[in-house]
Amino acid sequence: MIDLKLVGYSISSVSVALLGAVAWPSPGEPAWKSWALAAGMLTSVAGMFSRYLSHLKDKRNIRRAAHGAEPKQ
Repeated sequence: MIDLKLVGYSISSVSVALLGAVAWPSPGEPAWKSWALAAGMLTSVAGMFSRYLSHLKDKRNIRRAAHGAEPKQ
């Protein structure tokens, strides 16, 4: 079965890359703009990745609860 959250986060990551490519500063603009854009793109993708890891943890806990085991913290 396809994990729709993984598909959604992957699509969002691709959109971050595409929007970043369009917004990338031209050579004449200040260097801080490219650093800020790169940091924003990386933190956005990192946030989606951490949310997906949280989703996987929740799925494991639900599976354990369904089988009568205590969830791990």
